Amino acid sequence: MNLPEPTADDSEAKTAGLEVVSDITRERLSAIASKVRGAGDLGLRAFRLTESNFRSAVNADPTDLFDFRESTLHDGEQVMDAIAAELCLKEGVALDAPWDRYQAGGAPVVSADGVAVVLSLDITDEVVSDALALGARVVVFLEDGFAGADAVKANAVTNAKNFGITRKSV
Repeated sequence: MNLPEPTADDSEAKTAGLEVVSDITRERLSAIASKVRGAGDLGLRAFRLTESNFRSAVNADPTDLFDFRESTLHDGEQVMDAIAAELCLKEGVALDAPWDRYQAGGAPVVSADGVAVVLSLDITDEVVSDALALGARVVVFLEDGFAGADAVKANAVTNAKNFGITRKSV
């Protein structure tokens, strides 16, 4: 892990467009991976600390007694891999744990270390049943995907409980 230490203004790294020291490390690792047979198949993930993808009561306007917004996600474009990484991290999955990618009822799912994250804003009974069938110990759904689908959410709760799977929605 590197702190976002800026590169020196007169350095070759800065001239090459590398703004922080960790960019140098990432470039070096990418160069090595391109020369080692099979290394490119293993993947390289780099993370930067940013604000959460989700709204928080901690950051809410104190003048609002209740927050009745329909979405738990921040406004703006959603980067699903960033959401998956945040939720896996919150569930205790190590940053270097390999990800498996699946489809559940046509919805993308990222699974790592027994945690499956369903990355859909339109959750159906088929999405739920396929996600639970993956055999993860924890399945996390985006709460926004259950909007207007109370029966689907109720069925998800019941079916997860019947399979002994922890179901969460955020």
